[in-house]
Amino acid sequence: MSKFNEDQMEQALRISEASLNIEGQELQAGAKKLIELKLSGQISEKDFLRMAKGLAKHET
Repeated sequence: MSKFNEDQMEQALRISEASLNIEGQELQAGAKKLIELKLSGQISEKDFLRMAKGLAKHET
């Protein structure tokens, strides 16, 4: 599992936020934390997808 450095993580978050803004949405705090955990290598891809699915169900 590769780890992003701080600059790469910030860039990835800015891209995610910009993509959502284009769609008229905002990056929620829970989603931002989840992305940070994945990019820093603290959680696996499988855990990221499972948690993201749970977060999406909770926000709707």
